[in-house]
Amino acid sequence: MRPFIGNERFEVASDLQTSIFACLDAARDSTGLDARLITIVRNCLQRLYRKNKNKGNSTVADMFHTYVEDFQLVVQ
Repeated sequence: MRPFIGNERFEVASDLQTSIFACLDAARDSTGLDARLITIVRNCLQRLYRKNKNKGNSTVADMFHTYVEDFQLVVQ
């Protein structure tokens, strides 16, 4: 998150923070990587992919798209 905050990309940092908190909650509650957590994280990454693709940030968009694909593999 530091690189995003350092570059004043607060919206990205906020989206990532939501996913991080969801992961921390799952660890605290011992629920692990369940469908709800996968959905929260995947949706966050998909939003970040679309936002960056629409802004023309293809390198960053590609990075987030790779993460989305990885989460899709977990669901299968």
